[in-house]
Amino acid sequence: LQPHFLLLLLIVLGLRFFAQSKPIAGGVAWAAVFVCKPFTGALVFWLMRRGNWRAAFTTLTAATVLFLGSFLPFLPDIIGGVKGWVSASGFHTGWPNVAKSANETFYGLFHRLFGPETKFSAPWIEIPSIIPFLMIPFFMIAVVGIYFSVTGKSRTAAIPAEERSAQDMVQAATVLGFTMSCGPLMESPHCFMLMPGLSSARVPLQVRLFVSIAIAGGLLAFLWDRIYPYVDARPQ
Repeated sequence: LQPHFLLLLLIVLGLRFFAQSKPIAGGVAWAAVFVCKPFTGALVFWLMRRGNWRAAFTTLTAATVLFLGSFLPFLPDIIGGVKGWVSASGFHTGWPNVAKSANETFYGLFHRLFGPETKFSAPWIEIPSIIPFLMIPFFMIAVVGIYFSVTGKSRTAAIPAEERSAQDMVQAATVLGFTMSCGPLMESPHCFMLMPGLSSARVPLQVRLFVSIAIAGGLLAFLWDRIYPYVDARPQ
């Protein structure tokens, strides 16, 4: 069992520490998450966009120290340890495992639709060379979405203090959502970061997909009036 609940706790603790102007404590908490799940490193952009450069530097420094320190048990063959880590990562994010039905990223979807046939999937049309080109617009949407979903330093200062914590969590979750959906691998346990209940393996994949879409659409209808002012570029 992967420690996704613990990682989620560390992300929330980091947000809490940053809100309390404790960049070192928040940076260490997030650094531990980054080392376990590198894709969460996109959260550093949230800090930078907020103008919290000290917290961003602290987080990256702590993550670097933890990452390098994790290879010390391999002394004196640290290079071998690094190669083993790269090989293990490539095994899960490369062909044919990337085409598993449990991989819920767009990258995995395109491999199932257009990639080579594997024991996990039979392509609709086998054109693997088209996959990188199909990913380009999704990367662009993710970058633009992350940029405009995170409020800058000046607009953050205008948000009432009692609403700031909720905004922090929504924006951090948005950054993770965009990053995970466009990355090489996102399986059900990764959804603990966003929707813990729906990631249960006992719930069929198709049910989880359509239920999550329905819930997101339903919540958006009720929360739109509260969300829109924070993403509207026009002066308030």
